[in-house]
Amino acid sequence: MELTSLINGHTVQKQISQEMTYKELYSSIDNIWSTLFMTGYLTQRGQVDSKTYELAVPNLEIRDIITTHVRNHFTMER
Repeated sequence: MELTSLINGHTVQKQISQEMTYKELYSSIDNIWSTLFMTGYLTQRGQVDSKTYELAVPNLEIRDIITTHVRNHFTMER
């Protein structure tokens, strides 16, 4: 649901860990948000507190990449 919101141009509020190590990457599914933010697939549109950010897809190119990956993921699971 949150990915759909992002693809539709909205923002999501997520806690971001900018000190995350590679070892921690797979410790929680929530770490995907930090990874997407730190790699530029999501950008900051606001800040709620010291660790919680308003995140958005930065441009149409990234939106298309995310849409394609999500679509491929659900198509392959059938």
